[in-house]
Amino acid sequence: RKAHGCLIFNTASEFGLRHPEFSEDIKQVLLVFNRLFEQAVLRAQHEGTIPEKASPADLGVYLCASLGSLRTLAKIGTPPKTLAALIPNLLKALE
Repeated sequence: RKAHGCLIFNTASEFGLRHPEFSEDIKQVLLVFNRLFEQAVLRAQHEGTIPEKASPADLGVYLCASLGSLRTLAKIGTPPKTLAALIPNLLKALE
């Protein structure tokens, strides 16, 4: 199965800088994604599964960027085994 990536990340990388008319809309959607991850981090902190010392906002951005990066790597044909090996390192930020 061919990975096509995420419409938002694909649009950001293809049109973001070359077409400023799209930039603000893309930023707003990515902010929503960041906030969703931030809320998930906050929830996990309240449940005690992520340390409270971590910044929920910073982790929200990090998780969103990490997800986009993984999808991009998958899209260019990075072997699944290589992608899977990246995940534990990405998750260390949540410790």
